Amino acid sequence: MTGNTSSPSKCTNRVRLIAAIVNDDEENAEELVKSVVDVDETNLGTTPLYWAACFGRLNWITRLLDLGANIQATTIEGETALHIAARNGKAEAVLLLLERGADIRQSDLRGWTALHAAIEEGKDYYRVVLLLVENGADILAADVSERTAGYFADLLKQKDIATLLKLKQEELCKGGVP
Repeated sequence: MTGNTSSPSKCTNRVRLIAAIVNDDEENAEELVKSVVDVDETNLGTTPLYWAACFGRLNWITRLLDLGANIQATTIEGETALHIAARNGKAEAVLLLLERGADIRQSDLRGWTALHAAIEEGKDYYRVVLLLVENGADILAADVSERTAGYFADLLKQKDIATLLKLKQEELCKGGVP
């Protein structure tokens, strides 16, 4: 946290706020959010919004965004709240973030979009992938190694997701795109 000039009590309150959000402790989180001056200030590269998205805490995603949290804030790896919600299969959080203006095409330092993140760990997050595709995810977006989400779906043997992405690609090709 280079350059962080927060007082120790503010830093402690920020960490406690993140813990309250993660543990779904609304009472403590509500009290702590009042003591955190900047809802975008990071703790080891992550914001409270990132952690709310990570655990699918819809109430806190909404509250933090209403307080002015930056929906496009990134970790030191370039991930956004949308990336972590997708990676963890939090479909409702993904939808809420998209409705609130998250950039579906934002990529991290590896070139991964939320679509890549949803497929990353070999878990079948079909609903998340479908939400992303239906909301305009670029299915042909390639990472820094030129690998698409479809590549990872095939590699990780996620047949339903791979089929969905192939059908969407065929649909795009018929429309004169790629």
